[in-house]
Amino acid sequence: MKQLRGTPLKRFLRDWRRAHPPTHDLALVLQSVQYPVNVGSLFRVADAVRVSKMFLC
Repeated sequence: MKQLRGTPLKRFLRDWRRAHPPTHDLALVLQSVQYPVNVGSLFRVADAVRVSKMFLC
């Protein structure tokens, strides 16, 4: 199997996302997050897993 790098990987992921649209909404609830660095990390994780809503408590 050929390893995908850079542009071919991005192209593959883009095509896969178009062929497999999300079938559900995902929400993330954040409670008692004390450090701004943690919030930034959680935003990046939420973007990666396609979270549609985030709630900070």
